[in-house]
Amino acid sequence: MLNQALDETGTVVCEPVTRVRFDLPAARLGPVISALARLGTTVESPQVHGDESVIVAVLPAAYAHSLHEQLPGLTGGEGTAKESFGGYQPVPGSYPVR
Repeated sequence: MLNQALDETGTVVCEPVTRVRFDLPAARLGPVISALARLGTTVESPQVHGDESVIVAVLPAAYAHSLHEQLPGLTGGEGTAKESFGGYQPVPGSYPVR
């Protein structure tokens, strides 16, 4: 009923997103990208500089805590993450039907 009312008014429900920069060993790039994909993130092109890599990803803020819990295991304890507010994006499935 609520979804129908939102659709009729053209309202789009949005959620906050977090922008995260990961600095990690290049050898750990694959597992981190796989974990990000499972969380439905948008990943910018990874940068590799020798043995180090940088990934910038945008993900729903609700998943940021889960990702921080996984990071030590994914990077062998050698990865860091720096978060910032990334704005808002529509919640999947909340687009108005026209």
